[in-house]
Amino acid sequence: MSVTSAEELLRGDEESEYAHQALDRTIRLGRGGAVVAGIASVAFVAWDWLLDPNAVAWTIPVRAAIIAALLLVFIATYSLRLRDRPNTWFAVMLAVYVVVAVGWPAVLVRLPNGFPAGAPGFLLGMTFVPLLVTSVRQAATLLAVLVVAPLLVMNASGEPVFEQWTVAIWLAAGAGLALLYTQLLLASNRQAFHLTHQLEREKRRTEALLLNILPLGISERLKASGEVIADDCSSATVLFADVVGFSHVARAMPAKQLVGLLNDLFSRFDRLCELSGVEKIKTIGDAYMAAAGTSGHGHAHDHAEAVAELALAMFREFDAFRRDHALGWQMRFGIHSGPLVAGVIGERKFAYDLWGDTVNIASRMESHGLPDEIQISDETRALLPPQYDLVARGEVALKGGAVKHAFLLRPFGYQDPVPGTARV
Repeated sequence: MSVTSAEELLRGDEESEYAHQALDRTIRLGRGGAVVAGIASVAFVAWDWLLDPNAVAWTIPVRAAIIAALLLVFIATYSLRLRDRPNTWFAVMLAVYVVVAVGWPAVLVRLPNGFPAGAPGFLLGMTFVPLLVTSVRQAATLLAVLVVAPLLVMNASGEPVFEQWTVAIWLAAGAGLALLYTQLLLASNRQAFHLTHQLEREKRRTEALLLNILPLGISERLKASGEVIADDCSSATVLFADVVGFSHVARAMPAKQLVGLLNDLFSRFDRLCELSGVEKIKTIGDAYMAAAGTSGHGHAHDHAEAVAELALAMFREFDAFRRDHALGWQMRFGIHSGPLVAGVIGERKFAYDLWGDTVNIASRMESHGLPDEIQISDETRALLPPQYDLVARGEVALKGGAVKHAFLLRPFGYQDPVPGTARV
């Protein structure tokens, strides 16, 4: 899909969302308008009686018909199907306005000086129009009904020309103002929607960027309180992966090509982390760090297995990566399990990081490992189920004089064990 077509699709989705929101708002306002108009129609019965008590017997049925139409509108506003049918909603509004535009003059014909006195009633109906439509064209249609129908009834009933012109001026002026207000209101609503939509889009983008930096649970805590986040994790598993001889590789390759390859490799690892639920912590040059079992994440009880599965998947993905690019690169993987501290540091550029001997030993497991091997500590091995293919490497002297029993985690079917190692 081209960039232009993608943008058009987004605009189309935005317009569709706006149309749906506008119709939903209009229907809710229509419900309130039906209530107000119904109450006004009941009150106008008293007005009819004041003008001519003898005409009430005839005007009440007409008023009742108008109130019935408004009641149907009120009930229709609760229909979920109506909310997805803008044309149906407009048809309902048009039908109601036709009833009012015909019924109201039918009442006024029976009342002395009914039309001059009743013109404010039509103006009242016009004030609702901007709230009940989703386009200027719809507003013009409803307003035309309220202007033309009364004048036709006046003319047919033989009302004086002066009264016809008086009512015509009042109605035309009211319709013009209502049409102008409709245009301003719709423009304001559309602008407010776009600003809100843009704000939501920027908020989602900001949250997505935050999630690229911090784990979900940590970012939520940071947004909620802003307090310093530091967690003691009693048991977690840390993985390090590093390209063997990267300094030599970097010297022999153009910078742009090198960065492109690392981006491809680490993007593949990122996808594996996302699929496995293991948290990527950071990249350090050509090294990749991930962990499971830290506070706020999943795999609280199977963190060693989750990281082991991730390491095997990363091993396979790295093999595919170097075949795709025809590279002779090799990689070391190191894993260790134990207690650590996790937290967020920084005020402007947040960084989620891990500290403690567990992190240091995991790093040493990698740096003292073998090319194209996944080396794990005895602590991690003890947490793994028995079905994993492990090869005992023996004691490994780590930096600082520490000695650790190490094991090599092999993909199933691995056929080339390192000399001097034994399967467990």
